[in-house]
Amino acid sequence: MSYVKVTFCGLNVARLLNYLCKSGLNILSVTKSGQTCTVVVNHRDKKRLLDVLNDRCYTVTQVQNFGGTTCLTFAKRHFVLLVAILLMVVGCGILSNHCCKIVVTGDVKADIVLAQMDTLGVNVGANLKEVNIDHLENALATRLDVMYAVVTRKGAVLYVDTIAKKQIDAPIDMHKRRDIVATCDGVVQSVLCEQGTPIVKVGDVVKAGDVLIEGTRRFNDDTCEDVYALGKVVLVQSVSAFVPYTGTKTELQPTGNCQTFTQVVLFGKTYGKVCNYTNYQVETKSTYLHPLNLCVQRVTYHEMALVTVKATFDECLPQLTQQSLQLAQSKCNFVVTNTQFVTSNGGVTAILQGQRELT
Repeated sequence: MSYVKVTFCGLNVARLLNYLCKSGLNILSVTKSGQTCTVVVNHRDKKRLLDVLNDRCYTVTQVQNFGGTTCLTFAKRHFVLLVAILLMVVGCGILSNHCCKIVVTGDVKADIVLAQMDTLGVNVGANLKEVNIDHLENALATRLDVMYAVVTRKGAVLYVDTIAKKQIDAPIDMHKRRDIVATCDGVVQSVLCEQGTPIVKVGDVVKAGDVLIEGTRRFNDDTCEDVYALGKVVLVQSVSAFVPYTGTKTELQPTGNCQTFTQVVLFGKTYGKVCNYTNYQVETKSTYLHPLNLCVQRVTYHEMALVTVKATFDECLPQLTQQSLQLAQSKCNFVVTNTQFVTSNGGVTAILQGQRELT
């Protein structure tokens, strides 16, 4: 049933209510406060009640529909919104059965796993109802030559985890001579010899190719026999790089040129134009449509140009420090454990130190 609540004010409200009842109007409830009165009637009596109130010069302050009529009125006024909500619900149902993302973890690189899955017909956008998880796991394990490939589906996302086969080391002949040899230049920090004859001691400077622990065992009668040298020698390595101060520095400055594009991000892929600037700053305004996993971006690219300007040593110091560090890192082939910078009027020197264990 549909009902209408009408609130009005005026004089002689009691006489009006008696008239309405005698005229056959079905009043469901009455609330009166002073000269203000609220009555509830069936929706079919709404026009008749309002006509009586207008004819008798009562002031109608509120007319409120509730029940089935309210829903119908809302649907008529917001038809487009209801259709959009319906389409979004249908879209979510459809998209939930299509892969929107593939997350790869484990011992095999993600691009290799994704390439093999693509050849099997499983990629972003694929219909997950047609994917046999067991068959996919077996196929990936065979093609990637791994021990296990575990595929898990959570909603519209596939999670792939790979476990590589364990390599079994070949047996070692402990009576076959083997030396521990330096593979790089450095300074000996520590020597641990379990089997063999140590040739170096702490503080010695060694070069690549020098024998650190000899694969021989010496006895008291000056005889010896070949053995497989076991132990660990820790070398300290260092590299340095110098960048001179030239009185100038380079910095990025805006040119005033800009390009604006609209891009759409769907299933992790970006569609739309990109700028052709070499150096630029990006300003992005994004609008997300979460049920459809869609992102619309308004991207503005501001062109930047490298400009050489005069600068004092203090102004150039951060740039000189960064350049010397990058130059030193390009020469470095070990894990860095300590970084030092030596500053002089002529420039900055970066010194990188690290350790390497030789066994």
